[in-house]
Amino acid sequence: MAEVGDIIVTGAAGTLGIAIVEALTGDGWSVVGIDLKPSPVCETVLADLSDPAAVRAAFDSVAQRCADLRGLVNNAGVFLGRGWDEITDDETSLTFDVNLRAPLLLSTLFAKHAIARGAQGAIVNVASVAGREPGHDVVYAASKAALIQITRGLGRQLAADGLRVNAVAPGVIEGPMADRIAEPDRSLYRQRTPMQRFAEPAEIAGVVSFLLSSKASYLTGAVIDANGGLY
Repeated sequence: MAEVGDIIVTGAAGTLGIAIVEALTGDGWSVVGIDLKPSPVCETVLADLSDPAAVRAAFDSVAQRCADLRGLVNNAGVFLGRGWDEITDDETSLTFDVNLRAPLLLSTLFAKHAIARGAQGAIVNVASVAGREPGHDVVYAASKAALIQITRGLGRQLAADGLRVNAVAPGVIEGPMADRIAEPDRSLYRQRTPMQRFAEPAEIAGVVSFLLSSKASYLTGAVIDANGGLY
């Protein structure tokens, strides 16, 4: 049975975002993206997710145009690949603003909107294997570890309101973010992954699709490790 309703996907213009939008529209959802640039696969509200005022304005814009808002995918992320002795204060702030503060703010806005309407819904956060085991970029890892804890906490606190909150924690995904991992770390990650390869965007999008669907109706506060066995 096709899914019905509207879904917000942040970072909808990126490699993983495009795959997520394509998977969700294939399921029957109507998708609106939020990103710095237009997505080639869905209507997009342009916004800088590092700016809380812009995040609020973007959500309000989506809420006004979507009559049946049912889901939120916090997919947008910043990965700079900087070591502890390389990353600047501004880069640290940017990483936490986009990877943590924006998802928390959007989740809060979405939850309040859904509760006011008496509607059920689902939030999916795109975390990372780095949130379980930090790599070279410890700031990125810290932001994703915090996102995992937000997922668990909100999953528990919003359950009684009919809202589910889950996350997927991918390993390295083929695309621009993987390309930022410098050698020899890139080859090391591939060798350490039992499946001996990185994830394809569509594989992670499939997990997001499942978590938003009615098939995951009894899942909340869960983190799905889609990492090719890299624990």
